[in-house]
Amino acid sequence: MEKGKISINIGNLSINYEGSEKFIKDDFSNLFNLEEICRILKDDIAEIKKVKRISKKKKTGKKQKKVKKYDDLLSVLKVDNVDDLIIGSLGYYYFMKKVESVSYGDLYNLMKTHKEYIGQFKDAFTGLVDSNRILLDKEKYSLNDKEVTKLRKKLKGYF
Repeated sequence: MEKGKISINIGNLSINYEGSEKFIKDDFSNLFNLEEICRILKDDIAEIKKVKRISKKKKTGKKQKKVKKYDDLLSVLKVDNVDDLIIGSLGYYYFMKKVESVSYGDLYNLMKTHKEYIGQFKDAFTGLVDSNRILLDKEKYSLNDKEVTKLRKKLKGYF
């Protein structure tokens, strides 16, 4: 007696059989009613489509507020320390003003309204440059590629 093997995978349904080749040829289709299998799969597909429709409604139901101002951007980024303020400010120039590198003076003028951090700016800039989170070239600061990618993910859908 020859051995046979059959494996059927359709959607979430998986049927595996190993045994007599004669059984596979003569009796397999009688045991597994293909019409019933198709009905089950049709119900599964209908349920999947229903779930997708519901999730689309949830996504479109609440529109994300577009970022138009500096403080909106900082709010979305949940800035709560001086390093995040600097990164967020560079992000403001990068994403909203389309400027890649910015002088310390321009950044200071933008950030000075956050008085709780004013005395910390110089040390924070030094630390961020030393850790390569931001770059300093010809007295202008810019975000490194990794920080741009992080910000882009956090800000997805806000522009």
